Amino acid sequence: MDKDNNEKMIREFSHLIKQHYFCPEIGHTTQRLLLKNIERNVYSSIPYNQELASKVSDDIFSVTRDKHFTLSYDPDFIAQKNQAELNKSTAKHWGDDVNYGFKEIKILKGNIGFIKLTGFYDTEFASTLAASAMHLVERTNALIFDIRENGGGYLNMVQLICSYLFGTEPVLLDEFHSNKKTVKNQCWTLPHVQGKKRSGIPVFILTSHHTFSAAENFAYNLQSLNRATVIGEPTKGAATGVKTTVINELFWSNIPDSISVNPTTGQNWHCVGVRPNIRSSAEAAFDIAYDMAIK
Repeated sequence: MDKDNNEKMIREFSHLIKQHYFCPEIGHTTQRLLLKNIERNVYSSIPYNQELASKVSDDIFSVTRDKHFTLSYDPDFIAQKNQAELNKSTAKHWGDDVNYGFKEIKILKGNIGFIKLTGFYDTEFASTLAASAMHLVERTNALIFDIRENGGGYLNMVQLICSYLFGTEPVLLDEFHSNKKTVKNQCWTLPHVQGKKRSGIPVFILTSHHTFSAAENFAYNLQSLNRATVIGEPTKGAATGVKTTVINELFWSNIPDSISVNPTTGQNWHCVGVRPNIRSSAEAAFDIAYDMAIK
């Protein structure tokens, strides 16, 4: 480990945090902590780069409580990052290996549709599969989405699946605000989808403490619009959008540069998680949802 280069990296990283973090006050406080730790030689005695990344990540979390926000040591990732075609090929390969997050799609007794999603993959690769999944359950009497093991992913897939659950009139699902308190982007339902929209049927969403990020966005959007009943455990609590930032040839970070502000509630689930309509253990959530769905 190169002490001088790593101190230079942390200084640069702290500047990027102050510049981009969605909350300027917290960003500035985080920067001050990292710079103070450099002055105190907190990082100079750490022998390995991976340990350094973990220590800096812990320090960041002590201020931000932001589960999206870490420093990562990964020179291989950085070497590939600017190779767009390679990244695209890698993303497709990872998606192929897990069926793009669609782990189970079935029709339960009583004509109840069930979709278990373990991730929200980019619609560039997974939109056809999503349409096929929704086609399979398009004649069911109710839908259960199981996101108890879902660690998040792409908001364009959240948008697509939500679009099946509303009519043709676009509905504003979510907004992301930047550190300038301005709207960075909005997420609306799509007026048209491949296949049949299911705007009238009951929807149930199963959650756990492991439900994270884009999966939380999915649950919170539908819950806040009274379009779904969320059942299970409070979720992990990450409502920020991130900017993937390469700091040098060894270290990179996802710096949260925006945060969800739900247009219906004016709030979000950051640090507190999505609060279920019906709280239960993750294990009991399915039985509760199924009993409600068949009534």
